[in-house]
Amino acid sequence: MPIKCGTIDENSIMIGDWEEVVIIRNSTEYHIGNVPEGALEIGFDFYEHISTCWPRKTDLVIPVTVHMKFTGKLEEIHSDNLKLLMGQDPSTCQHYIYIGYLTAIDYVSVRLRRRRQSDGFVLEAYMYKVNPMSLLQIGSSNTAISTPISFSALDDSDGDYGGSCTAPLGYIYVPCKSPNEPVVCP
Repeated sequence: MPIKCGTIDENSIMIGDWEEVVIIRNSTEYHIGNVPEGALEIGFDFYEHISTCWPRKTDLVIPVTVHMKFTGKLEEIHSDNLKLLMGQDPSTCQHYIYIGYLTAIDYVSVRLRRRRQSDGFVLEAYMYKVNPMSLLQIGSSNTAISTPISFSALDDSDGDYGGSCTAPLGYIYVPCKSPNEPVVCP
């Protein structure tokens, strides 16, 4: 019987960065620019129960948390982006951004898009209720300076930002596997 070898679905290979990172605040879209090393993370944490029989074995696994997070490096350093990262209103351009005044948390939504090079399919991720949780850090370099960014989706089961009971954090829209026949080695 021949075995399947090599790449099974060439069209599914993703290359490059997230082309579009948008923060949506009060129905206004803010394109924050290039985010090199942007990574979408969707993760699950589980509780594992160990039996009392010898040898002890895991006899039950219970899901306890799920998270959706985007991290990367923001290259475009200007007042709009910095205010968004600090949870402030970017609607007016001000040179001074004041630090340390605590206000109510201002949630935003985040949309990410990237294009698959082989066929142009657009992969999209959306996080409904997000509080930017970044360390603002402006360093020095002979290349483009960036600051780390981090967005974590929070529970939006009530649907205040677009979520629902069945989609409380967000979604990821991905293509199906190509219907092409896989390569078979001789």
